[in-house]
Amino acid sequence: MEQHAVKLADWFGEAQAMRGFRRFSSWYTKGFRGSAKARNQFMKVQSLSELREVISSLNSEEIFPVSAMRVPRGKSAGTQVVALPQGYLDDRDDMTPPEEEAHVDGG
Repeated sequence: MEQHAVKLADWFGEAQAMRGFRRFSSWYTKGFRGSAKARNQFMKVQSLSELREVISSLNSEEIFPVSAMRVPRGKSAGTQVVALPQGYLDDRDDMTPPEEEAHVDGG
C-alpha cells in the first residue's frame, strides 16, 4: 500500500495522491478483520506520514482472508476493450510514448 501511495505522490503530488489513494485503500483492506475502521481512517488521510500511521496500526501478521480472494475489485460492469498502437509492446523497456496516428476523414 505504501509503495503504491508513494508512486502516486511522485506522479501527482502528495495532496492529490492521498485523495486518489482513498479509493484503493478499500481494495487493499476488503475482507480483513476491522477493515471498516481502517477504511474510515484511510478516508481522512491527507499526507504520506498520516498514511504510514494508519498502515502501522494494521496487523501485518494477519493472513490474507480466503473469503476476500473472490471479492470483485475495480470495475465489474462488463468488459472493456483495450486497443494499443501497433507494436506498442514489442519492446517493453522502450519508454517512448506512441505517436498519435493521423486520422482520415471520409468527407
